[in-house]
Amino acid sequence: MKRSPSGPPTARHLAGEVVRRVLVDDAFAAAALAAEFDRYPQLAGRDRGAATDLVYGALRAARYLDGRLVRLDAGAVIDPPTRATLWVAGYELAFRPASPAHAIVDAAVEAAKDHHRASGGFVNALLRRLATDLEKSPAPSLPEAFVAGAPRWLKRALDRAMGAGEAERYLAAGPWPPPLGLRVRRGTREAWLAQLRAGVPEATFEPSPVSEHAIRCGSGGGDPRAWP
Repeated sequence: MKRSPSGPPTARHLAGEVVRRVLVDDAFAAAALAAEFDRYPQLAGRDRGAATDLVYGALRAARYLDGRLVRLDAGAVIDPPTRATLWVAGYELAFRPASPAHAIVDAAVEAAKDHHRASGGFVNALLRRLATDLEKSPAPSLPEAFVAGAPRWLKRALDRAMGAGEAERYLAAGPWPPPLGLRVRRGTREAWLAQLRAGVPEATFEPSPVSEHAIRCGSGGGDPRAWP
């Protein structure tokens, strides 16, 4: 796995490694992500948050991304490690375009070379075609992409349980990505909010409307086990 000059991997490379483990080893994303965070305790909270978003975003949008990539190269045979790299980079290109496309593509090429050096050229060409295609035909909203990628069996089960046509409305209701919620068991919610905001300033913490004992956590805080 590629590391930044200071030692730990970049958020993109860590996310790609986690998604690769999901595809190759049938690992649970949460457990694989936690293992990588434990492996690199020096990883900054902002990078942990970015890696978390890339992992879960790429996995939720995987079916949409596969469909888009197939249209660009229908005959490609893609091995799981390369697919993991394409999902993470494709998700960022389509739904998190704050970084320049060339930076996203370059990082993906380096990640692909970690597993199969020869796949770097393929990843470079396909992602550059995707970036160009996204300029002509932008991606849908995240909820729409996630609904499109939901397994058919899940949609059928929801339609049976909730009524015809309700599955897509339910799946799109969001919020996307789902927020983390904390339950206050000792002390007051106000005291915990103050402590969390001071200890993890890169994340957001708000009172949850669900319960007077609940706190709603935004992205960017990294692993909750490291919070004060």
